[in-house]
Amino acid sequence: MSTVLSTLAEGGQTWAHRVRMIRQVIKIALSISLVVGLINFSYQNYMVDSNYHMSMWYYLKAFLGSLLSDEISVNCAFWSQASHEYFAGNTVNLPTSKVLRVTSPYYESWIQFEIYAFRKALTFSIYTLFISMTFFFVRGGASKKKKHISGQKVVSAWVLRNKLRLFGKASSIYIGNVPMLKDSETQHVLISGGTGTGKSTCIHQMLSQIRKKGQRAVILDATGEFVSKYYREGKDIILNPFDDRSSDWHPWAECKESYDYDSISESFIPSSNNESEGYWRSAAQSVFSALLQKTESAKSISGLVQILSYEPLAGMASYLEGTRAYAHIDPNSERTASSIRSVACSFAQCLEFIKDTEDPFSIREWVQNEDDDSFLFICSSVAQRDTLRPLVSTWISVAIKSLIQMKPDLHRRLWFIIDEMPSLQRIKGLETFVAEGRKYGGCGLFAIQSPAQIENIYGWKQAQVIIANCLTKVVFAEQDPKIAEDLSKMFGNREVKEYQEGISYGAHEMRDGVNVSGQVKTHPVVSPTDIQSLRKLTAYIKYPGNFPVSVLSFKSMRAKRKGILSTQLNCK
Repeated sequence: MSTVLSTLAEGGQTWAHRVRMIRQVIKIALSISLVVGLINFSYQNYMVDSNYHMSMWYYLKAFLGSLLSDEISVNCAFWSQASHEYFAGNTVNLPTSKVLRVTSPYYESWIQFEIYAFRKALTFSIYTLFISMTFFFVRGGASKKKKHISGQKVVSAWVLRNKLRLFGKASSIYIGNVPMLKDSETQHVLISGGTGTGKSTCIHQMLSQIRKKGQRAVILDATGEFVSKYYREGKDIILNPFDDRSSDWHPWAECKESYDYDSISESFIPSSNNESEGYWRSAAQSVFSALLQKTESAKSISGLVQILSYEPLAGMASYLEGTRAYAHIDPNSERTASSIRSVACSFAQCLEFIKDTEDPFSIREWVQNEDDDSFLFICSSVAQRDTLRPLVSTWISVAIKSLIQMKPDLHRRLWFIIDEMPSLQRIKGLETFVAEGRKYGGCGLFAIQSPAQIENIYGWKQAQVIIANCLTKVVFAEQDPKIAEDLSKMFGNREVKEYQEGISYGAHEMRDGVNVSGQVKTHPVVSPTDIQSLRKLTAYIKYPGNFPVSVLSFKSMRAKRKGILSTQLNCK
């Protein structure tokens, strides 16, 4: 029973207090409108010619004076203007009937004017009442609205687009329906989101614009989708040992100095984040590098594979005698040597699918030939992905190193479009590329599903370097709560001042009151829920600098079906 009474009291008191406050607000608004109306009415009368006021005065004086006398005293100056009769002196006594006859037209005009003035003043009062109530309503909403203090805001696409154009920062390349920040291509783009949310559509849009601009691109095509749409036979290059259109390649085409062999071996056999694997990977790299140098004169892939995978351990050790790798393949330590050899073979087994050739394609020469505007497609099908992973990763690593070896040029543009980036092993030189590639004209566009995927491959510190140096971030929908939370952190936090309303009440009216207090709180710029709620083909975008975050929309793009990646086996 006490709970019911308490609830009844609370409801009644708060409702009654609201009614009293509304009554006060209406009273204030009416008072303001009344004052404005009176001021307007007074001003209109002030602007009326004084003769009308005098006429009104003498008309009333004559009307009332006729009850007591037949004459009234009239100002001579006024009478001369009203009746065009002139008298000497200041005043003159005139019959009331004559005064009424002369001033009557002025009186009637004055009455009509007063009606008009009243209506106009009333209109002003009503408008003022409406404006006052609107002001109170807006002010009430603003008093409860969150106020931005620091951090980035989320704005509509048209707001960001106009802001970029206003400051002259709009690029000719668009992401979705918003232009990129001018000259930010070399600061790299990171695209993230779940499967089927629009990442490939975003890449399609970028590739179409890159092609129109005549810029070059190294494209990792994990499904053959980009090859089917953008490959130009006789112009572009395909690298895939299982594709009839692929150019022939071997590792010696990329090696001019002794350190190039070390670089190739480290690309095939990447370093591990696991300390227990460190020695085995390092030793395998040394063995593979030595074998490449030993077989340099023959440049035979089949010969290299024969020695690495099928030659007896003693024969392999004899072949490597005199090199630094010999210590790792010592026949006296057969168990250790076999383990090192198996590590090298596990990464280099993809070489078995490469044909021997006397006229190899050189990635280094293609990258450093700036007169060409072709695309280099490094591709595989889903079924081939695991087999070709070391080879594909090496090709991309060679392309990156070839760019870094060129002279710095801020006007150069060479794109690295890497779809499904976590499908690769660790790419040697990627950290250097994202940190220093800008001065060489390198433009990275990397597509992932989660930052954790990069961390698993490169380790936490290196993953942070890669993500931090991709200054343009495009995030599509992701339903996994943990991944959505990781993506949300890339946008940072913002501080807002939130207002809360408190009501105090009691038996006496003096105790009733409303208190509005503000409190500064920190919120993510884009919350995990916001990311989970994104529709297909929409994404959040974050540009470098002080530009706000926005929501992009993309148009669906269908790839051509003609010329899809061939799966015929072309190997010895």
